[in-house]
Amino acid sequence: MEGKRITVLAGGSHIGIQTIQALQDAGAEINATVRKDTDFKLLTRRSRRFPTVSVYRADVTDKDSLKEPLRRADGVLYLPALFGQGINDQRTLEVNIGGMENVVRVADEMGVQTLVNASSVAVYGDPRKQPRDSDGNVILTEESPTNAQSAYGYSKHISEETATISNISQVIHLRYAQLYGPETDAWSKKLIDNPYIFYLMLHTGSFLPVFIDDVVKANVAAFQMTGPVIETINVVGNESSTWKDMVIGHRPELREKLQALEILSTPLRGLAQLSLKELGSLMDSLAKGGKRVPVSRETFEIVFRRGVHMKNDKLRNLIGAENITPLSTGLEKTQAWARVYRSSSS
Repeated sequence: MEGKRITVLAGGSHIGIQTIQALQDAGAEINATVRKDTDFKLLTRRSRRFPTVSVYRADVTDKDSLKEPLRRADGVLYLPALFGQGINDQRTLEVNIGGMENVVRVADEMGVQTLVNASSVAVYGDPRKQPRDSDGNVILTEESPTNAQSAYGYSKHISEETATISNISQVIHLRYAQLYGPETDAWSKKLIDNPYIFYLMLHTGSFLPVFIDDVVKANVAAFQMTGPVIETINVVGNESSTWKDMVIGHRPELREKLQALEILSTPLRGLAQLSLKELGSLMDSLAKGGKRVPVSRETFEIVFRRGVHMKNDKLRNLIGAENITPLSTGLEKTQAWARVYRSSSS
């Protein structure tokens, strides 16, 4: 990475700031783009800590604004995104797809060699609609069919295709699962006292959440790949985590309740298939000391008898298996940070 210049689009985001630090530590020089005044002031102020960072105002929907920050860049990290949920969210489609089209055109013009695209597991859609194996399990890999159910997931899928067919010689799509960890989503600061609710909030998506440190490692490692390549990599959490990992050391008084529900040994990924209403029923049952959870027979079968498993073998090869943070460890680090944040803000 020594001597390479990397442009980080949306450099004022939580992922952007932490990746900038890691890229700089690896020897890269950084161009960071921001759209909001607050982000510009934040990065400009932090530039004292980032001596190799140049900050630019730019918007991916404004092609001309991208020319200067992409000039002489060896690589680009594409982070900008809108998170519209409805399938017909026009603004999400315009920003996410149109933004990638503008970046690819300017990157081609400037001779950029590498594009690392922050994509999402949302491209797979509802895992319950994916093919099952003979045991009734869904095994998702990077080769599994895409079936996006939202404007966000659809726009990420189209953005991947837009970058793939460009003239850029090295394109790496990193499909992030739900992100958590210090300095990420603001609501996480309010949930530090209940790791179960914290987990369920993170995990109302489909796959194991991924710790911020692992995302940053993947971003940096992607720029260190050699040779012309088009690659897609699932960036998801540690698949070996179970409910038991969370119970020990957090809320031991709930062990009996969880044992009564027969989910202590259930893989964490299973609960992802519960609807929000059913998740609420589960938490109400735990809070009231009940032993029965009102979930449908179909959902029970999907969650507790069968599983949705997402392979992260490519991520393990990219950053090393030992670098993937177990959920129990990630929660402890997030809680420790959030307590400090809360006490300093009060």
